[in-house]
Amino acid sequence: MDKGNLDFRIDTNQFLNEIADCAIPQSMGVLKIPLNIFKNLLAQTAQRATEINDPKLNILMLKLGLYEVSPFDIPKAIENQEKIIHMKSKFHIPRLVVMICKVLDISTKQLRSSNRRQDFCDARKIICYILKSKGLTYEHIGRILNRDHSTVIYNLNEYDLMINCNREFKHKVSVVNKLLENENRTKN
Repeated sequence: MDKGNLDFRIDTNQFLNEIADCAIPQSMGVLKIPLNIFKNLLAQTAQRATEINDPKLNILMLKLGLYEVSPFDIPKAIENQEKIIHMKSKFHIPRLVVMICKVLDISTKQLRSSNRRQDFCDARKIICYILKSKGLTYEHIGRILNRDHSTVIYNLNEYDLMINCNREFKHKVSVVNKLLENENRTKN
């Protein structure tokens, strides 16, 4: 059993047919149509779950028996998925991000919030740029900022546009760059 990836049961359609056959007597064939629709939706859901590899959805699919995991291994597979959820929920805000927030006069809570106030958005753009230049992945930056990786990409594109045409934004960047220069001097 692999810790991360789960495979869709090869025999899921047969498995769901067996459920339908056991659950509905032959004399009630009309009820088999909604159950077949349900069977198809469940199979599509299981297939999609394997594609997106979402741990919470994987746990549900494991409980439904829709993955190729022996019944004895299901508790361990669920435990592994819960560990992945726990790992993803734990985030570490680097000291650098905390320092940048302080110099830009916002809190890390505000940085990670859904608030679209301009100073918060500017801080996110600047931090995305700095963290990306330090070699972090879009996903890692997204976890730090409580954002999706595509939002990180958007912020990096916005940074490139704003650095050339917005004086106030350019000033914020220069303040942050001075902070980083001072930090580098104290390290050396």
